[in-house]
Amino acid sequence: MFRKTHAGRAVYADIAYTSAFREFVMQILGGIYLGRTGNVGRQREFYLIHHLRPYAHGKAAYRMYLGALFWLIGCAVIIPFWLGVVIFMIISIRIRDRHIRWLDRIRKRDKPASSQPRHSRIRRWINKHILHAKVSDWIDHTEDTILRANSNFREKLRRGLDRYVVQTRVTRWLSSYILHGRFTPWELVLQWRKRRQEENARRLRWRDPDEEPEGDGKMEELKQPIMTLMLLIGTASFVAQWIFWDGFVKAILSTQTWDIDRDMGLWVNIR
Repeated sequence: MFRKTHAGRAVYADIAYTSAFREFVMQILGGIYLGRTGNVGRQREFYLIHHLRPYAHGKAAYRMYLGALFWLIGCAVIIPFWLGVVIFMIISIRIRDRHIRWLDRIRKRDKPASSQPRHSRIRRWINKHILHAKVSDWIDHTEDTILRANSNFREKLRRGLDRYVVQTRVTRWLSSYILHGRFTPWELVLQWRKRRQEENARRLRWRDPDEEPEGDGKMEELKQPIMTLMLLIGTASFVAQWIFWDGFVKAILSTQTWDIDRDMGLWVNIR
């Protein structure tokens, strides 16, 4: 989405990518302990209201477990979203590269004869003046024979269509182009293939591979709300970590001596 960055913004883009990667690593490293904390809170039912109040520093501990839970909820949204963005960008790049290679092949095929390599010019000359001439001569030679052989069959088929078949586009097309002899089936096949090649070349010949596709405009419109949403969710993850560590530190820092209750997973007074 952000590949078209001006030269003056390249430094800022590098800084943004580095910061994003650093934050990703930090979130992964911290996620191990936050996930374990959330799992302990679920197992011990510490998320129930007033469950931790009777214990020493239970309010701070409740805040710690609540922060871990918020962090897990935020990651459940952020991680699948960014994985989807990465997969979408990879697929888009592959499709774009394939489209550019297709355009290059069409341009090479449609280049003027003077700008093509010698072996390509020789092959095109043979196809145009020898093979095509033989096919044209064969069509001209066999056209009269085919018409004479099929004249009776065409007439019978035309009468059958007019008498027993309801006139549709298909039957009118058959009557117009085949039954009345305007084109032979061989000419129809050759002309259809030639027309399709010309339409493909005309549609793709003047497409610039460096121009911005139509989908990029829609992506630019969606970029701001998407980034705003992800910024809010990312900020919420920071707040969740702050709540977690605030409760953790307040539970530890005390003038009294504390130890860990192995059964409850809490800091308790041993004096």
